Amino acid sequence: MNIIKNGDQLAVSFLNPESNIFYIDNYDLDLNLISRFKILDRVGDIRKKENVIQAIIDDDNNFYIVIFSEGDYPKVLKYKFLF
Repeated sequence: MNIIKNGDQLAVSFLNPESNIFYIDNYDLDLNLISRFKILDRVGDIRKKENVIQAIIDDDNNFYIVIFSEGDYPKVLKYKFLF
């Protein structure tokens, strides 16, 4: 989804589409996996036809997720990461 560089680490976000749970992988600059974080909140609901349309990690380690639903306006969720 999105990659940021934070000093000597890369953060990559990805969504498990079956469970709608986001993960953040941290890599060193040689692309060795350092750690994996799991966002415990479910992001969207497949039964309600909610889909993630964008995920962004900004330079201040804020993680934003934009969710679109057929019957409602898009919503934005925000998380703060401490690396």
